[in-house]
Amino acid sequence: MARVKPDISPKDAWLRIKRRARIDDVHLHDLRRTLGSWQAATGASLHVIGKTLNHKDSNTTAIYARLNLDPVRQAMENATDALLATIDQTNLRDSPDEETNSKKVIQFRHRKTAEF
Repeated sequence: MARVKPDISPKDAWLRIKRRARIDDVHLHDLRRTLGSWQAATGASLHVIGKTLNHKDSNTTAIYARLNLDPVRQAMENATDALLATIDQTNLRDSPDEETNSKKVIQFRHRKTAEF
């Protein structure tokens, strides 16, 4: 079976598409980046994104997958909530200051730090 040769090159086809859509500052590579970013935002793993974009190196995929910060914020909140839940309630005492009398203060022991 003979290979079919297109009448127009991919570059010329892309230029024609951009002209008809009246967009100038968009490149094919932007579409790859957008796909990787959307995959990351919808929960696809970096491995799947890398396969989709045909990356050989996972570091390359990490660049394309713009990390949505919502999961990072949620992970920090979860860790902070868990930490605060483990604080021994006996370490809490009323503040002696009249203005903040209704607030609680957490007492931490001071540690010596290493000197370099």
